[in-house]
Amino acid sequence: MGPLVGFVLVSRLPPGPRALPIIGNLHQIPLTKPWLKFASWSHVYGPVTGLRVGTKPALVLNDWTAVSDLLDKKGSIYSSRLLMPIVQRVAGDHHTAFQAYGAKWRRSRKTISDYLKDTELDKRVAIQEAEATQLVWDLCQEPEQYRDAVLRYFGAIILASVYGIRGQWYEGGYLKRFFDMEEQWAALFDKGQTPPLEFLPWLEYVPEWLTPWRGWRRKTDDLQKLQSTVYRELLDSTKKRLAGGIGEDCFLAMLLKKQHVDGYNDEELRGLGGVMLEGGAETSATTLLTFLLAISAHPGFQKKAQEEIDAAFGEDQIPGIVDGNKLPFLKACFLESIRWRPIAPTAIPHYTTQDDTYNGYSIPAGTIVIMNTWALHHDKRQYDRPEDFNPMRFIDSKFGLKDATDPRDDTRRETYGFGAGRRVCPGQKMAEDSLLSSISKLLWSFDIIPRGKLDTGIRTAFKDALVCGPKDFALHFRVRSERKKDLIQNAWLEANKFLERFE
Repeated sequence: MGPLVGFVLVSRLPPGPRALPIIGNLHQIPLTKPWLKFASWSHVYGPVTGLRVGTKPALVLNDWTAVSDLLDKKGSIYSSRLLMPIVQRVAGDHHTAFQAYGAKWRRSRKTISDYLKDTELDKRVAIQEAEATQLVWDLCQEPEQYRDAVLRYFGAIILASVYGIRGQWYEGGYLKRFFDMEEQWAALFDKGQTPPLEFLPWLEYVPEWLTPWRGWRRKTDDLQKLQSTVYRELLDSTKKRLAGGIGEDCFLAMLLKKQHVDGYNDEELRGLGGVMLEGGAETSATTLLTFLLAISAHPGFQKKAQEEIDAAFGEDQIPGIVDGNKLPFLKACFLESIRWRPIAPTAIPHYTTQDDTYNGYSIPAGTIVIMNTWALHHDKRQYDRPEDFNPMRFIDSKFGLKDATDPRDDTRRETYGFGAGRRVCPGQKMAEDSLLSSISKLLWSFDIIPRGKLDTGIRTAFKDALVCGPKDFALHFRVRSERKKDLIQNAWLEANKFLERFE
C-alpha cells in the first residue's frame, strides 16, 4: 500500500504544469534563472505551484502567506534539506546549510546562533568599523579595484571574527583562494554543469562520455581537495595563534578551548568555520555589489541618501555602525536593493519530513519546497511597479507595500532576502550591521558614478548561480572633498593599528 498511498498524495499536489514519466517537469525548468519561470507559472497555476522534479514531488511558494503558513508556522515539518550528492562529494555532511533537519543540525545551528547573538555581536563592532574604514581607504587608493575591495572587506570581517586572522589584502592570501573556491562552487551549479543526481540518482552510474556532464567527477573531487586544504590551513592558523596566547576570543578559538567538552572534532570545526565564511563573506559582498549597482544607476536616490547622512554626521565625522531607524532613507535604500535584486532568488530548498495538507491539497513527506524569493519580492499585487528600484516604497510602508495597513502584517517578515522558517540566516543582524556601516561610509565619502551606461536587467546583468550577483560593471568613486579624504586617512591609520592584533 505504501507506493499507492505515495502516488495518491503526489497526484493531489497543488496544480502545476503537466509532468512526463521519469523526468517529471525537469524538461520545463530552465537551467538559467528558473525563478523567473516559477513566477510566470504562478500566474497560471496559483501562488503555490506543484511540480514533479524527476521522481520527487515539489512545491514552489510564490506568495509570502504560503511561506508564513508552511515554513514559519510549521517549521518542525518543513525545515529539512534534500540530500544533494554533489554537495556530499565536496563537503561531506559537515555543511550546516545543507544538513538534514535533526540533532546534528540543531547542535551546529545552536553553536553558530550563540556566537551571533546580540551580546556577542557587540564585541565584533570594532572589527566591522575598522574593516569598513579600510574599505573606504582602499577605494581612495585604487577606486577601479572596487570589487576586490568589497570582497576583501567582508572576507576580512569573517577571518578576524571566526579565525582571529587578518585579511589585509585580497590578493596573495586566504581571501583570493576562498573566493576562487566559491567561483568553482558556483560553476558546479551553473547551467547544468553537473548531473541532477538528487532527482535522477541513476545518472551516477552512467558513463560520463555518454552524458553532457563530462568531467563532473574530476571537478567535484578537485574542489573537495581545495576546500579541505583551505579550511584545514585556516584552522591550523587559529590553533597556532591560540597556542601562542593570541586570538582567544574568535569563534574557532572559543570552540577549540572547550573541544573536549563540546566534542567537535577537527573536521567538524573546519566545517563550522567554513560555513561561517561562506555565509558571511560571499553573500554580504554580493549584496553590497548589488547595492552599488542600484545606487549608481539612480543618482537622485544616491543624493538623497547622502543628504540624510550629511545631516546626521556632518563634514567632520565619519559614520560608524549606524542605527537604520535613525537613517530611514538609507535603510530604505538597503531594503529596496535586496527586494529589487535578491541575491538568493530561490534560496536553498526546504524538504518535508512528514505528510501535510495545505488549502485542501496533500503534501507528502519528501517534498522539495522552494521559496521563490524573486516572486515574493516582485508580486504586483503587493508592490507598485516592482520592477523599479524605488526606496520610497519603504518610507511609505514598513514592508514597501501598496497597502500599508494589511491586517496580516504581524506575520510578515521585513524582507525574505535572509530566508524564512527555522533555516533563516542566523547571521542576519551581523550582515545588516556590516552592510549599513559600509554603505553609510561609502556614501559619506564618495560620489559613486557609472563609467558608461549601466545594465541593470535581471536577465542580462546578473549571473546564473545559486548566489545571483551582478556581472562586472565599471564605477568611479570620487572623493567628495579633500577634507573628507584627510579624515579617511587619519581614521585608516587608527584602524590599521587596531587590526594589527590579528596579524
